[in-house]
Amino acid sequence: MKPIIIKRKYKNPIIAIIILIIIISITYVVFAYRKAEAPKIPEIKNEVKSDIQKSATESKENTNNKNIGTYKITKDFKVIPTDKNADKKVVLLTIDDGPSSQSSDIVKTLTDANIHAIFFINGTNIKAHPDALKQEFAAGNMIGNHTWDHKNLHLIKDETAKKEIDMNTDIIVKETGVKPIFFRSPFGALTTFAKDYTEKEGMFPFNWSDAALDWEKNTKDKKVFIANVIKGIGPGSIILMHEHPWSRDALPDLIKEIKSKGYTFVDPKDIVK
Repeated sequence: MKPIIIKRKYKNPIIAIIILIIIISITYVVFAYRKAEAPKIPEIKNEVKSDIQKSATESKENTNNKNIGTYKITKDFKVIPTDKNADKKVVLLTIDDGPSSQSSDIVKTLTDANIHAIFFINGTNIKAHPDALKQEFAAGNMIGNHTWDHKNLHLIKDETAKKEIDMNTDIIVKETGVKPIFFRSPFGALTTFAKDYTEKEGMFPFNWSDAALDWEKNTKDKKVFIANVIKGIGPGSIILMHEHPWSRDALPDLIKEIKSKGYTFVDPKDIVK
């Protein structure tokens, strides 16, 4: 019996080792096969990379500003770059008294020219043109507070002025989801109260330094409209126009004329305090 016991003790480890070797071999073969069969992540071909780079370059070139940077508004209502290397020959376009039946065409003109402007709106106009404000905003323009009903703030009480400002802010937030950061008093009548209150509310209160004077009848003549702007234009000009039919019609040629003189248009989103 003794030899039999010794023989079993001797055989069992060898069998176990053999079985272990077989299992390891099979596992290795299966793993190697699966690794060989696993799908590879395709590399981006050179021509695809080229297209991506080209698209990025074109996007950069299509931006309106020659130099990307930020701008601030001076006390005499001009825009100047915060970076000394940024483009100084710029203008800012502002459009008052909308929304209106002209809004859609004005937005298209700006979009075609790759320009963004500040639309200073009066809330009382939204009822007659319920989609215009959203269209102006959706195109990438900024919506400014121009009071609810375009009252001269010098002729009303501060309490009434506050209501005019607040009501307009509320409707802008309701229609766009964004609180306005720019404020302009009707007729440029920026009172001490309006300045202090709007600054407290986080807005930039400012007027303009150049204008189409499109409240005057003779500006229905496109040449007069454009001449008024070009006569007063300079680096940093803040241009004022309105949502009048004749202003809408003159805008495409005005933009061409401004660009032909080497100016670019500041995007309002690039304006900081």
